[in-house]
Amino acid sequence: MGVLYKAEDTKLGRFVALEFPRGKLPGIQRRSSAFGARLAPPGAGPNESLMTNVYLAGKLVSRRSRGVLLSRSLERRTQEQRKVFGIGLSRTGTTSLHQALGLLGFRSIHYPPLHLMTDLLQDYDAAVDTPVACSFRELDTRYPSSQFILTVRDIRSWLASTEAFFAGLPPTEEWKREVRLRTYGVLVWERRAFLNAYHRHLEAVLDYFGNRPAQLLILDICAGEGWEMLCAFLGIPVPNVPFPHANSRSEIMRHLVRNMD
Repeated sequence: MGVLYKAEDTKLGRFVALEFPRGKLPGIQRRSSAFGARLAPPGAGPNESLMTNVYLAGKLVSRRSRGVLLSRSLERRTQEQRKVFGIGLSRTGTTSLHQALGLLGFRSIHYPPLHLMTDLLQDYDAAVDTPVACSFRELDTRYPSSQFILTVRDIRSWLASTEAFFAGLPPTEEWKREVRLRTYGVLVWERRAFLNAYHRHLEAVLDYFGNRPAQLLILDICAGEGWEMLCAFLGIPVPNVPFPHANSRSEIMRHLVRNMD
Protein backbone atom coordinates (compact mmCIF):
# COMPACT_ATOMS: atom_id res chain seq x y z
CA MET A 1 0.00 0.00 0.00
CA GLY A 2 1.13 3.56 -0.66
CA VAL A 3 1.52 6.57 1.53
CA LEU A 4 -1.18 9.25 1.50
CA TYR A 5 0.35 12.69 0.92
CA LYS A 6 -1.29 16.08 1.25
CA ALA A 7 -0.49 18.27 -1.74
CA GLU A 8 -0.93 22.02 -1.98
CA ASP A 9 -1.63 23.22 -5.49
CA THR A 10 -0.21 26.74 -5.26
CA LYS A 11 -1.75 27.72 -8.58
CA LEU A 12 -5.32 26.80 -7.66
CA GLY A 13 -4.97 27.46 -3.94
CA ARG A 14 -6.37 24.13 -2.71
CA PHE A 15 -5.19 20.94 -1.05
CA VAL A 16 -5.57 17.51 -2.62
CA ALA A 17 -4.92 13.95 -1.47
CA LEU A 18 -2.34 11.88 -3.35
CA GLU A 19 -1.20 8.30 -2.77
CA PHE A 20 2.26 7.14 -3.92
CA PRO A 21 4.43 4.07 -3.36
CA ARG A 22 5.98 3.93 0.10
CA GLY A 23 9.48 5.38 0.21
CA LYS A 24 9.11 7.43 -2.98
CA LEU A 25 8.25 11.10 -3.18
CA PRO A 26 5.60 12.05 -5.74
CA GLY A 27 7.04 12.63 -9.18
CA ILE A 28 5.09 14.86 -11.48
CA GLN A 29 4.75 12.36 -14.30
CA ARG A 30 3.77 9.52 -11.95
CA ARG A 31 0.15 8.43 -11.72
CA SER A 32 -0.80 6.99 -8.35
CA SER A 33 -2.82 3.84 -7.79
CA ALA A 34 -5.70 5.71 -6.16
CA PHE A 35 -5.58 9.13 -7.81
CA GLY A 36 -4.67 9.77 -11.39
CA ALA A 37 -6.35 12.73 -13.04
CA ARG A 38 -4.24 15.66 -14.23
CA LEU A 39 -5.63 19.20 -14.15
CA ALA A 40 -4.27 22.20 -16.02
CA PRO A 41 -5.67 25.75 -16.21
CA PRO A 42 -7.84 26.76 -19.18
CA GLY A 43 -5.72 27.47 -22.22
CA ALA A 44 -2.56 26.03 -20.69
CA GLY A 45 0.01 24.60 -23.04
CA PRO A 46 1.30 21.04 -22.56
CA ASN A 47 4.52 22.29 -20.96
CA GLU A 48 3.15 25.11 -18.81
CA SER A 49 4.79 24.99 -15.39
CA LEU A 50 2.69 24.78 -12.23
CA MET A 51 4.11 24.50 -8.73
CA THR A 52 2.89 21.82 -6.33
CA ASN A 53 4.10 21.53 -2.75
CA VAL A 54 3.70 18.07 -1.21
CA TYR A 55 3.37 17.58 2.53
CA LEU A 56 3.59 14.51 4.77
CA ALA A 57 2.62 14.86 8.43
CA GLY A 58 2.60 18.62 8.03
CA LYS A 59 6.17 18.87 6.67
CA LEU A 60 7.08 19.98 3.17
CA VAL A 61 8.70 16.95 1.55
CA SER A 62 8.63 17.81 -2.13
CA ARG A 63 8.25 20.81 -4.45
CA ARG A 64 7.43 19.86 -8.02
CA SER A 65 6.39 21.60 -11.23
CA ARG A 66 5.03 20.87 -14.72
CA GLY A 67 1.57 19.60 -13.97
CA VAL A 68 -0.73 19.10 -11.02
CA LEU A 69 -2.17 15.77 -9.92
CA LEU A 70 -5.70 15.86 -8.59
CA SER A 71 -8.24 13.19 -7.82
CA ARG A 72 -10.74 12.50 -10.55
CA SER A 73 -13.54 13.63 -8.27
CA LEU A 74 -11.93 16.96 -7.48
CA GLU A 75 -11.28 17.63 -11.14
CA ARG A 76 -14.92 16.98 -11.90
CA ARG A 77 -16.08 19.22 -9.06
CA THR A 78 -13.81 22.04 -10.16
CA GLN A 79 -15.25 21.90 -13.64
CA GLU A 80 -18.89 21.69 -12.59
CA GLN A 81 -18.80 23.97 -9.51
CA ARG A 82 -20.26 21.27 -7.30
CA LYS A 83 -20.01 21.31 -3.53
CA VAL A 84 -20.30 18.77 -0.74
CA PHE A 85 -22.44 19.79 2.22
CA GLY A 86 -22.58 18.08 5.60
CA ILE A 87 -26.08 18.79 6.84
CA GLY A 88 -26.12 16.83 10.08
CA LEU A 89 -26.73 18.58 13.38
CA SER A 90 -23.97 19.27 15.89
CA ARG A 91 -22.68 16.22 17.81
CA THR A 92 -23.45 13.79 14.98
CA GLY A 93 -19.85 13.46 13.78
CA THR A 94 -19.62 16.76 11.89
CA THR A 95 -16.01 17.38 12.97
CA SER A 96 -15.00 13.89 11.87
CA LEU A 97 -16.74 14.41 8.52
CA HIS A 98 -14.96 17.73 8.08
CA GLN A 99 -11.59 16.09 8.72
CA ALA A 100 -12.41 13.16 6.43
CA LEU A 101 -13.31 15.48 3.56
CA GLY A 102 -10.01 17.26 4.10
CA LEU A 103 -8.12 13.98 3.86
CA LEU A 104 -9.90 13.26 0.59
CA GLY A 105 -8.67 16.53 -0.82
CA PHE A 106 -11.69 18.75 -0.36
CA ARG A 107 -11.12 22.20 1.04
CA SER A 108 -13.72 22.00 3.79
CA ILE A 109 -14.93 24.59 6.28
CA HIS A 110 -16.46 23.58 9.62
CA TYR A 111 -19.26 25.71 11.10
CA PRO A 112 -19.03 28.62 8.63
CA PRO A 113 -20.48 31.95 9.83
CA LEU A 114 -24.01 32.06 8.50
CA HIS A 115 -23.81 35.64 7.23
CA LEU A 116 -20.52 34.98 5.41
CA MET A 117 -21.24 31.55 3.99
CA THR A 118 -22.03 32.64 0.43
CA ASP A 119 -18.74 34.52 0.14
CA LEU A 120 -16.73 31.79 1.88
CA LEU A 121 -18.05 29.07 -0.41
CA GLN A 122 -16.31 30.72 -3.33
CA ASP A 123 -13.08 29.36 -1.84
CA TYR A 124 -14.27 26.05 -0.35
CA ASP A 125 -15.38 22.73 -1.84
CA ALA A 126 -17.30 21.59 1.24
CA ALA A 127 -18.96 22.89 4.39
CA VAL A 128 -20.45 21.14 7.43
CA ASP A 129 -22.42 21.67 10.67
CA THR A 130 -25.56 23.54 11.70
CA PRO A 131 -25.14 26.75 9.66
CA VAL A 132 -25.13 24.44 6.64
CA ALA A 133 -27.83 22.15 8.02
CA CYS A 134 -30.31 24.95 8.57
CA SER A 135 -29.66 26.27 5.05
CA PHE A 136 -29.66 23.06 3.00
CA ARG A 137 -32.59 24.08 0.80
CA GLU A 138 -31.04 27.41 -0.14
CA LEU A 139 -27.67 25.74 -0.76
CA ASP A 140 -29.25 23.14 -3.02
CA THR A 141 -30.84 25.92 -5.06
CA ARG A 142 -27.63 27.93 -5.26
CA TYR A 143 -25.36 24.97 -6.02
CA PRO A 144 -27.33 22.51 -8.19
CA SER A 145 -26.13 18.91 -8.37
CA SER A 146 -24.13 19.23 -5.15
CA GLN A 147 -23.98 16.27 -2.78
CA PHE A 148 -25.39 16.29 0.74
CA ILE A 149 -24.32 14.16 3.69
CA LEU A 150 -26.70 13.83 6.62
CA THR A 151 -24.80 12.60 9.67
CA VAL A 152 -27.04 10.90 12.22
CA ARG A 153 -26.61 9.38 15.67
CA ASP A 154 -28.47 7.25 18.19
CA ILE A 155 -30.96 9.71 19.67
CA ARG A 156 -30.26 8.94 23.33
CA SER A 157 -26.54 9.28 22.83
CA TRP A 158 -27.06 12.48 20.86
CA LEU A 159 -29.23 14.05 23.56
CA ALA A 160 -26.64 13.29 26.23
CA SER A 161 -23.87 14.72 24.08
CA THR A 162 -25.76 17.90 23.19
CA GLU A 163 -26.73 18.47 26.81
CA ALA A 164 -23.03 18.56 27.74
CA PHE A 165 -21.96 20.48 24.64
CA PHE A 166 -24.60 23.21 24.90
CA ALA A 167 -24.21 23.73 28.64
CA GLY A 168 -23.69 27.29 29.78
CA LEU A 169 -24.86 30.63 28.47
CA PRO A 170 -26.41 31.06 25.01
CA PRO A 171 -24.29 32.53 22.21
CA THR A 172 -24.00 36.30 22.04
CA GLU A 173 -23.07 36.71 18.38
CA GLU A 174 -26.17 37.46 16.34
CA TRP A 175 -25.48 34.95 13.56
CA LYS A 176 -24.89 32.15 16.08
CA ARG A 177 -28.16 32.98 17.82
CA GLU A 178 -29.93 32.84 14.46
CA VAL A 179 -28.42 29.42 13.69
CA ARG A 180 -29.41 28.12 17.15
CA LEU A 181 -32.99 29.34 16.77
CA ARG A 182 -33.40 28.16 13.18
CA THR A 183 -32.02 24.73 14.05
CA TYR A 184 -33.37 23.99 17.52
CA GLY A 185 -35.98 26.68 18.17
CA VAL A 186 -34.32 27.63 21.48
CA LEU A 187 -31.13 29.38 22.58
CA VAL A 188 -30.31 27.02 25.47
CA TRP A 189 -30.48 23.25 25.69
CA GLU A 190 -33.93 21.84 26.38
CA ARG A 191 -34.52 18.13 26.03
CA ARG A 192 -37.93 18.34 24.36
CA ALA A 193 -36.91 21.13 21.98
CA PHE A 194 -33.74 19.34 20.88
CA LEU A 195 -35.53 16.01 20.51
CA ASN A 196 -38.19 17.60 18.32
CA ALA A 197 -35.55 19.47 16.31
CA TYR A 198 -33.62 16.26 15.58
CA HIS A 199 -36.69 14.44 14.23
CA ARG A 200 -37.94 17.54 12.41
CA HIS A 201 -34.63 17.99 10.61
CA LEU A 202 -34.35 14.30 9.71
CA GLU A 203 -37.86 14.24 8.26
CA ALA A 204 -37.32 17.50 6.37
CA VAL A 205 -34.13 16.25 4.71
CA LEU A 206 -35.60 12.87 3.78
CA ASP A 207 -38.70 14.50 2.34
CA TYR A 208 -36.72 17.12 0.41
CA PHE A 209 -34.39 14.60 -1.24
CA GLY A 210 -37.06 11.91 -1.61
CA ASN A 211 -36.99 12.10 -5.40
CA ARG A 212 -33.19 12.54 -5.62
CA PRO A 213 -31.69 9.80 -3.45
CA ALA A 214 -28.39 9.87 -5.37
CA GLN A 215 -27.65 13.33 -3.94
CA LEU A 216 -28.07 12.31 -0.29
CA LEU A 217 -25.97 10.07 1.93
CA ILE A 218 -27.09 9.19 5.46
CA LEU A 219 -23.97 8.44 7.49
CA ASP A 220 -23.73 7.25 11.10
CA ILE A 221 -20.10 7.99 11.91
CA CYS A 222 -20.67 7.47 15.63
CA ALA A 223 -21.76 3.88 14.92
CA GLY A 224 -18.64 3.13 12.90
CA GLU A 225 -19.64 4.00 9.34
CA GLY A 226 -16.89 5.77 7.44
CA TRP A 227 -14.68 5.53 4.39
CA GLU A 228 -16.52 2.79 2.48
CA MET A 229 -19.88 4.57 2.41
CA LEU A 230 -18.44 8.08 2.10
CA CYS A 231 -16.04 7.28 -0.73
CA ALA A 232 -18.61 5.25 -2.65
CA PHE A 233 -21.00 8.18 -2.44
CA LEU A 234 -18.38 10.70 -3.60
CA GLY A 235 -16.90 8.42 -6.25
CA ILE A 236 -13.43 8.49 -4.70
CA PRO A 237 -11.17 5.51 -3.88
CA VAL A 238 -10.84 4.65 -0.19
CA PRO A 239 -7.57 6.12 1.17
CA ASN A 240 -5.09 4.04 3.10
CA VAL A 241 -5.52 5.99 6.35
CA PRO A 242 -7.87 5.49 9.32
CA PHE A 243 -11.14 7.35 9.25
CA PRO A 244 -10.83 10.36 11.58
CA HIS A 245 -12.74 10.41 14.84
CA ALA A 246 -12.64 13.71 16.68
CA ASN A 247 -11.88 13.63 20.41
CA SER A 248 -15.32 14.34 21.84
CA ARG A 249 -14.22 15.07 25.41
CA SER A 250 -11.53 17.55 24.33
CA GLU A 251 -13.88 19.21 21.86
CA ILE A 252 -16.54 19.75 24.52
CA MET A 253 -14.01 21.21 26.94
CA ARG A 254 -12.72 23.65 24.30
CA HIS A 255 -16.29 24.67 23.51
CA LEU A 256 -17.09 25.31 27.18
CA VAL A 257 -13.93 27.36 27.68
CA ARG A 258 -14.79 29.52 24.64
CA ASN A 259 -18.26 30.13 26.04
CA MET A 260 -16.80 31.33 29.33
CA ASP A 261 -14.57 33.91 27.64
